[in-house]
Order: sequence, then structure tokens, then C-alpha cells
Amino acid sequence: MRELHHYIEPFEPSAEEIRFSCCFTGHRDFEPTAENLIALRTAVEELASRGVRLFYEGGAEGFDYHAARTVQQLKAVWPHLRVICAEPFVRPCRHRDAADEIIYVSPRYTDNSVFHIRNRFMVDRAAYVIAYAIRHGGTFETLKYAHSLGRNIRNTACHRPFSTAVDGLYLEPSKRETSY
Repeated sequence: MRELHHYIEPFEPSAEEIRFSCCFTGHRDFEPTAENLIALRTAVEELASRGVRLFYEGGAEGFDYHAARTVQQLKAVWPHLRVICAEPFVRPCRHRDAADEIIYVSPRYTDNSVFHIRNRFMVDRAAYVIAYAIRHGGTFETLKYAHSLGRNIRNTACHRPFSTAVDGLYLEPSKRETSY
């Protein structure tokens, strides 16, 4: 695993890099039920079959960790898949076992804005966003930003296909659909 122990200087990824990348955003209290894990795996498999090979996760417990583990499990089918853990600041990485590379977006914790910066860093580098969003908060703000950039979003809590829509319907898990 490659670990960069310094602040990542801002860079503009190429359109090609963005096209084949995805980021994850979700709640730390994500419950790894069979239904939730199947929805997550289905979304990752769909993207891997489309040629997406790079997945960014934010180093948080809950959804981020399970998303990274899902990608690692799917390497048996798609060995070219990679997971980058984008830590918001230099700290011990909790997902060492689930990441192929660890990068630090900010040199140190200053205030909660480091999480916002990390989230934008990931969205800026990915054409797709796989989310688990059931309420407003940091995840929803990340989805609004992704929507403003025209990213393809799938909220696995709602079992909907990838789209660029972010509204109450997509955040309401009680409106679940079973077909993709």
C-alpha cells in the first residue's frame, strides 16, 4: 500500500481519470444489514462492469469502511480495482486493510472544515458517487455538491439507479424501489 504522509497539493484530474472514478459518501452509523450490503455491492459491480476502476473513500467508520471492503472483495472478479482512502488530515488510518493507497487532504486538523474539503476533493475526482443517505448532514451536503457538478449519484438507501437528481425523494428510504 502506498501512503503519502504529506498534504496533497491541489491538482486537476484529467477528464479520463474522472470518467473512471467513483467516490463514496455515507453515514458513520450505516447498518451493514444484508439488504444494505447487497445494494452497495450491486452499485459497485455495476460501475466495475462499466470500467470504473478507482474508488475514493473518506476514512470514516460505517459506510466508508463497508464500501472499501466491498471493492476489495470484488477484486477477485475485477483485479484492477483500487481504493484510495482520502483522509481529511494526517492521522492514523482506520482502513489500512481496505485501502490500496492513503492520501491526506489537509496537513492537520484545524476545524470541521477539513471534512468538507475532503468531501469536495473526492467528488471533484469522480464521475460517480455511491451514497447511503437517510438524513440531512455532511453526506447530504456532499450529494448537493456532486449534483451541482452533474455527477451520477446512486443513493443505495433508496435503491434507485444512478442519476443526477438530489431531492427529498432520493433521500427518503421509505420510497424504496426494488428494480434498477
